[in-house]
Amino acid sequence: GTSTPLLGFQGLEYARLERQPDGAYRLFETMTTCFTDIVTGEFIDEFQNPITGQLNKVVPNVAAGASYDFSTTQAKPLFGNYTATAAGLGASWAESASHVWMSYRRTYPDVWRAPASEYITFHAPRAAFRRSSTAFLPATFFSTTVLPWFRWLEMGTRPGWTLWHANGYKFQSLDELPRPLLAHLKQRHPQALVTPPRRASEKS
Repeated sequence: GTSTPLLGFQGLEYARLERQPDGAYRLFETMTTCFTDIVTGEFIDEFQNPITGQLNKVVPNVAAGASYDFSTTQAKPLFGNYTATAAGLGASWAESASHVWMSYRRTYPDVWRAPASEYITFHAPRAAFRRSSTAFLPATFFSTTVLPWFRWLEMGTRPGWTLWHANGYKFQSLDELPRPLLAHLKQRHPQALVTPPRRASEKS
């Protein structure tokens, strides 16, 4: 098969962890991903699909609510229906010199056509990670995701899938966001800039 570069993207994921009675931490998040022209980097509302030749209306990815429970050993998804009732994902830890990494693989609901998976790694300075009084832990991440075609690409029954690769970092203030992204979110997706809901039933 062949691969075709299609789109760029920028986004913001606003997350909060709350400790649960069993000692795990529940992740509540608001995620907004906006697509960009792969050459100019500008945000786009329409996309000239090089595979179909059609002009598509671009639909950003938006999600909100409770998504995972994290313990020291697994990440358990809270959304969708899964063939395996125990869909916990093993967390992998690594240390080297002054660095710490934690990786895990996300699963997606059965109703999503295969392939549908993500492998994500977080990185933090070991010294900051081991301070029990740390209120803010600086961290970066990268992830690679394989998903079915976006519905808005209107690919029909064409074989294939999309491959995402993302890099990002944890920040303390919205002022740290790239100016174009912050302006775009304020204008088009203000829900991305507020605290995520506490319950999975709350949707933005």
